[in-house]
Amino acid sequence: MTEQLISRGEKARAVIFAIVLASLLGGLIYRLYVIQIENHEQHLQTAHKQHRRSKNLKPWRGDIFLRENDKNVLVAGSIGQHSLMVHGRQKNPDDLVKSLTEILKLDGKERSHLRDRLARGRSFWFQRRKVTHTQASALKKGLKKLVAYKVPGKKKPRYKPMLAGFDVVEESARIYPFDSLASHILGLVNGEGKGCSGVEASFNEQLKGLSGLEEFEIDNRRAQLTNLNTVSVPALPGYNLVLTIDRRVQYFVEEALDEAAKHWTPEGISVVAVDPSTGRILAMASRPNFNPEDPGATPMANMRNRVLTDPYEPGSTIKALLTSYVWQLGRGDPKRPMNLPRSLRVKGRRKPILDSHKVRVKDRGTQERDLIIQSSNVGSYLMSLRLNDDEFRSCLKIFGLGARTGVPLSGEAPGNLALTRKLNTGNRAALAQGYGLMVTPLQMVMAYSAIANGGTLFRPRLAYQLIDHEGKVARTFEPRMVARVLSHKVSRDWMSEALAGVVGSRHGTARRCRIKGYSMAGKTGTSKKLVKDGDKRSWHYSPTRTVCSFIGFAPVENPRIAIAVVVNDPNLKHGRVFGGNVAAPIASKVIEQSLQYWRVPRKIEEPKVKGKKVTSATRSGASPSKPKPQTRRRPA
Repeated sequence: MTEQLISRGEKARAVIFAIVLASLLGGLIYRLYVIQIENHEQHLQTAHKQHRRSKNLKPWRGDIFLRENDKNVLVAGSIGQHSLMVHGRQKNPDDLVKSLTEILKLDGKERSHLRDRLARGRSFWFQRRKVTHTQASALKKGLKKLVAYKVPGKKKPRYKPMLAGFDVVEESARIYPFDSLASHILGLVNGEGKGCSGVEASFNEQLKGLSGLEEFEIDNRRAQLTNLNTVSVPALPGYNLVLTIDRRVQYFVEEALDEAAKHWTPEGISVVAVDPSTGRILAMASRPNFNPEDPGATPMANMRNRVLTDPYEPGSTIKALLTSYVWQLGRGDPKRPMNLPRSLRVKGRRKPILDSHKVRVKDRGTQERDLIIQSSNVGSYLMSLRLNDDEFRSCLKIFGLGARTGVPLSGEAPGNLALTRKLNTGNRAALAQGYGLMVTPLQMVMAYSAIANGGTLFRPRLAYQLIDHEGKVARTFEPRMVARVLSHKVSRDWMSEALAGVVGSRHGTARRCRIKGYSMAGKTGTSKKLVKDGDKRSWHYSPTRTVCSFIGFAPVENPRIAIAVVVNDPNLKHGRVFGGNVAAPIASKVIEQSLQYWRVPRKIEEPKVKGKKVTSATRSGASPSKPKPQTRRRPA
């Protein structure tokens, strides 16, 4: 065979082809190196974004409990509810509006709202977040059901969901088994599950829990691939909060408030009850009220917790604090004789200090305790003269006035003691009668609790325990003492006895509110309201509008409950209004019901024979002589 010779041109072309092929192969290898080695992490993240999705798992919000007979009673809990998340970017918004209208029965206003939100192009929660179970089932069924549609130029049809453009999400919502009970204490939770007011806001970090996370892969149709590289971190439920509020006492307070609000139609009423021995808050309520299930149905002003947010001038209730401090300094005692004229003029004051009646007791004369029992304005001013300026200021501050109490609720007002900065005779006369200073009902009930318990001022305690989702107690809130303000002798032996005379004595200003079988102590207060009329530029005290109050505790020998009642501007249609006939009956009713609930035995009053009490020895021994039957006299 003859060998075929390869020309030089063919060799050159072969070499060139080999070089080009090697260059292409080298470029491909380099490109693969760049993609798979150098930019590996970048492309891996891109793949994750395309095929992996994640969603936050919302935690279950903790429940809130009250106390009743040493047991926890649910007052605010959480349940699952369906909510509608609408996607803003829609090709055919009218179709979506039509579909939702058929299922949710939307009215004209809701349809208009839906179209306006869709026009903005952003996802949003539909305003009707609480979707019923039936409606949610219909929406979910529409999302899953596929319908066929033809594509021009193609034989095979394509499929799309019957409904699209929204998601049905399950969220937690608050429920209230006792409706509006303790609503001002509980507060509200917004649509995002965050506490806005009350203990829901104060303990939001403990109640909300910790969010979880779930990561999963999806296919090209965005369907979740189950059990394929799924990573899930479960959400941790929030702590359950147990309050010190006694549910039964809270009910007694709110029932009495409803009756008083209907009878007196005041601008507002505030009541707070505490355990004087520990500072535990037993009940706290205000009127007007609101329903946390439907907060939008009531004005914003009704959501204000007036026990904390509405300071007032305490009137005569300040006299017990002022007098007990004077006694504590050793500058007086309950039985010391005291001359109390009916009126007294002081320098720098246009009007004299007046008492509505002459303070006197026929059988023993007038003593210092009578200024408390009969609420003498003159006597309170004379007692204040025994204190220098610094001592007068200390008297108010040591009882916690003019400062926040530290209760874990937002919006607490500190009060105002600005008039004490310059204590001339006119200012001292006003302050001694309870004018010129602003206090809150909570401050006053804690101050009177110090008198009831033997002289110890406590910080009000509203939270009792935090309990985790396994039922274990995570934290217990113990009583906290603020200061020792009075001795046991001054508080229990002297001032408590004088305050008991306000209710039990025939000269007392609250004698109409005695409780049969129970001893009660307290002090009434009636102060004119500071107003500003439209036609007057300056503030002035109204001659007809008043603030009536009563602060007391019971039983006197072993106090179980201390209560403050403040009625703002009661109506005059039922006659003249005073603390003794407006506020004191509310307190006595709540105290009697609470003591009965706690099964505190009543004292049996000894019957009288010929003006003398029958002793146990008389009953067990010889029977006394029978009194002559009394004959009824005809009225003149």
